[in-house]
Amino acid sequence: MNKISMFLMAVFLVVPMTLQAAVVQQISGDYVEGELLVVPKPGGMVAAATSGYKVLAKQEGKTSFLRMKVKSGQSMLSAMNALAAQPWVAHVEPNYIYKATAMPNDTDYGLYWGLQNTGQTVNGVAGIAGSDMSVSKAWDINTNCAAITVAVIDTGVDYNHPDLSASIWNNAAETAGNGIDDDGNGFIDDIRGWDFVQGDNDPMDFAHHGTHVAGTIGASGNNTIGGTGVCWNSTIMPLRVLGSTGSGSTADIIAAVNYAVANGAKIINMSLGGPNYSSLMNTAIANAPNVLFVIAAGNSAADNDVTPSYPASYNQPNIISVAATTQTDGLASFSNYGLTSVDVGAPGTNIRSTVPPARTAVAGCNWNFDNATLQGWTPATLDNLGAPVVNTVAITTEAAKSPSYSLTDSPGALYANNRSYRATSPVCNLTGVQGAVLDYQLKLDSEKFIDKLWVEVSSNGTSWTALNALSGTTNGSFFPFESNMASLDGYAAAQVRFRLDTDVSVINDGFHVDDVQVTVPNTAVAAHSAADYAFLNGTSMATPNVAGVAALVWTMEPLLTAVEVKNRLMNNGDTVAALAGKTVSGRRVNALMSMKIRHVTALTANAGSASQVNLTWSDTINEAAYLVKRTVSGVTSTIATLPANTVSYSDTQAPASSLITYSVVAQGRDGRFPIFSPLSVDVQTPAAPVVVPAPSGGGGGCVMGVQQNEVDPLFPVLIVLALGVLYRRRRNI
Repeated sequence: MNKISMFLMAVFLVVPMTLQAAVVQQISGDYVEGELLVVPKPGGMVAAATSGYKVLAKQEGKTSFLRMKVKSGQSMLSAMNALAAQPWVAHVEPNYIYKATAMPNDTDYGLYWGLQNTGQTVNGVAGIAGSDMSVSKAWDINTNCAAITVAVIDTGVDYNHPDLSASIWNNAAETAGNGIDDDGNGFIDDIRGWDFVQGDNDPMDFAHHGTHVAGTIGASGNNTIGGTGVCWNSTIMPLRVLGSTGSGSTADIIAAVNYAVANGAKIINMSLGGPNYSSLMNTAIANAPNVLFVIAAGNSAADNDVTPSYPASYNQPNIISVAATTQTDGLASFSNYGLTSVDVGAPGTNIRSTVPPARTAVAGCNWNFDNATLQGWTPATLDNLGAPVVNTVAITTEAAKSPSYSLTDSPGALYANNRSYRATSPVCNLTGVQGAVLDYQLKLDSEKFIDKLWVEVSSNGTSWTALNALSGTTNGSFFPFESNMASLDGYAAAQVRFRLDTDVSVINDGFHVDDVQVTVPNTAVAAHSAADYAFLNGTSMATPNVAGVAALVWTMEPLLTAVEVKNRLMNNGDTVAALAGKTVSGRRVNALMSMKIRHVTALTANAGSASQVNLTWSDTINEAAYLVKRTVSGVTSTIATLPANTVSYSDTQAPASSLITYSVVAQGRDGRFPIFSPLSVDVQTPAAPVVVPAPSGGGGGCVMGVQQNEVDPLFPVLIVLALGVLYRRRRNI
């Protein structure tokens, strides 16, 4: 097979059967080395047998041809020319190789609208076709990002998830389980990253946030299960800095940044943020200039130009700050923005990705009240001064989620004014637990904003911490609620309390609570199932989409700097009206345009006279300007610079009787003329005009070949120029 540059894609060509010229050769993709397809003229089959070329197979019928082998030591180009000159040959072409369009077979792929939006309805929301990152088209170029390590600084990653286990970074310099810091990096047995919250080598996710982020970047693609990340193959480095409550310290985050940089991460995803400026964190990012930091803009619907969110708002050139867009290319209602501080947008609503498996109840910490008792709960009713009154808190059969009882404030009656109705759980032992969550079913009817049901927890039975304050109505139905109680992880005497406080007026039915349980993550390998996926919203979800695209781009062009990768993403995205005036670029990331090195999809040439060659091409993007280059005897010169939407050019000064390589280079959206692999065509110009008469039966001699010189002669010079791009401040792009 021809070893064509990895940056070229196969193209489909319409080939004229009559050519008023000498021999023409054309590049169009990979082909079977040493094989040609030859269309004989009527009666030409006999001549083929005596031509000296081996006939491998015959195809009879309306589309008849011979599959022939070139002679030993003969190049494809010379064989094609020799055969085209035979009087019995009507047409010759290489035995081209075509590839199936890359599309994963993952069962839930249709739900991943950010990768391919056809207007489908996802999670109850209809999209608009094209409001995506064009990732499905980019996969025709590349799906594998494993060469680029992406650090996920988050709540950890469920490295046992079947859609992530193959994507987890492996520290090959460390021997697992020997209790020795084999690689001398200061971390013992850090075979897959580090947990900076607990200071150990197990960065497991006890929340779900980091696992969702990791899956968006690099859940295994085309493996017949679940969904897929932006990269089908990836290298994810899990670094846990956020505890089960979803918060973490500056010190741990900086330590994780330093670890990621020291251990080879090229991209760091930080779907986290806060209002406080840290000079130390800013310095840590600045000290890693060739690491790209992809950071969430924030979820406060705020202008980061006015109210900064850090680390997204640090003014470093290697930070790309990300806003969230919707299935209809709007700016998500929750997303932060900033004309000078938020760089790009990416899909961030209804984003489906991996999560840890279903949680399990802590033994002795689940209550459904269905044995007709309070199951150890302590009821109490107090007046507005905190003094006990006749208690009415009890179990009841008047409403229940699971038959036949629930816990309520006042069975068979409305609640009273100036009351505090309380129900306190028995002690729940959370020793050794990480990531505790309180799950319960609630039917509520209270005076909106006034009479509130407080959901509280305590580690000692005397001081209480509010997890939620709920009011209003659930319209007569039970709904599932969840409260994060990880602040009590490890406590042996944790308790839960429901407290309804009423004011001086308006009475309603109050609360009914059922199926209360404290649950914890189930991290065992055997616990995983096809249900371990979820939809989430946030700039936290938009950020890994950008990190994944950055990994695709950097894999294709490993010599790019972090700033150049950032600029590629910012300047080659799709212009989106909702991001105009809201972000630096005004664009949503487009993977295809960020990866695609050239836009020209076909190129033909016709040497019609001794000094004129006519070039034609097509370009489905229609945004590019073009350079036309001519190479003769190894010397390349640019002979034309053409405006956008040009599809032809005539070289009227072509040297006669020369083999010329013409190259057409498309300009990228960022204004650069890409340096790799322009689309090229070889033309043998005649010494004088040559007219090939049309043979009987129609069809003139036509030869298509593959460019022999695969790299532009200016390639080494252009590489130097690319590496010498002027350093620009982050906001002046």
